[in-house]
Amino acid sequence: MDGDGKAEVYCKAGVGDPRDEKGLVQSGPEYLVKLDGQTGKVVAKTAWLSRDGFSDYNRYCRNFLTVAYLDGRTPSLIMQRGTYNLIKIQALDKDFNQIWYWEAPQEKKKYRGQSSHGLITADVDGDGKDELVIGAAVVDDNGKGLWTLEMGHPDVCYVADIDPGNPGLEVFYGFETRQKTDGICVVDAKTGRKLWAHKK
Repeated sequence: MDGDGKAEVYCKAGVGDPRDEKGLVQSGPEYLVKLDGQTGKVVAKTAWLSRDGFSDYNRYCRNFLTVAYLDGRTPSLIMQRGTYNLIKIQALDKDFNQIWYWEAPQEKKKYRGQSSHGLITADVDGDGKDELVIGAAVVDDNGKGLWTLEMGHPDVCYVADIDPGNPGLEVFYGFETRQKTDGICVVDAKTGRKLWAHKK
C-alpha cells in the first residue's frame, strides 16, 4: 500500500474481547487497523464506519474491506458496512485520509439493500479505474452511484468476461430477494443491462 516493497496488513478490530454473552459484537469502538506485515505491530488506526442508522445486529454486522485502484494507479482502501438496507462505504488512502464517502440513505432508496455478501473491485466501464460492485449495484470510482438493478440482495455475484459476444465484463447474479422473474441473470457490467435471465 505504501510502496516500500513490503506488504502491510489491514483489518477490522476492536478493544480487547468485545463479544457479548451470545458471542456478538454489538457495542464498543471499532477500528480499521494497519499492522506491520513483518511484526504484527499496530502502525495506525482509524474509526470504522459507525453503527448509526442501522436497525439491528443483522444489518450492521455486515462489514467488508478491500483494495481498489480508484485512479488506476494508486491502491486505496475501501470499507463497507451494511448489506440488507442502509449501506455505507468509505474510500481512504494509505494514511487513512478520506477520498470520498457514499451511502444509500432514503433519498437514494434505489440503492438500499442492493449489497451482496462481498465487495468486488473491477474496472467495469473500461476507463482504467476500479469501480465497486457492491451487489446488485455499482459505485463508480468517484464515489457516485453508477447503476442499480433495484432487485434487492443477491446471494451470488460474480464479475467476469462471461459473454464473449458482449464487449467488456459481465456480472452473474443469483438473488435471495424473491423475484417474479430474472432471479438468476447476467448483466452488462458497465450499464446493468440484462443480457440473459431465467424466466421462472
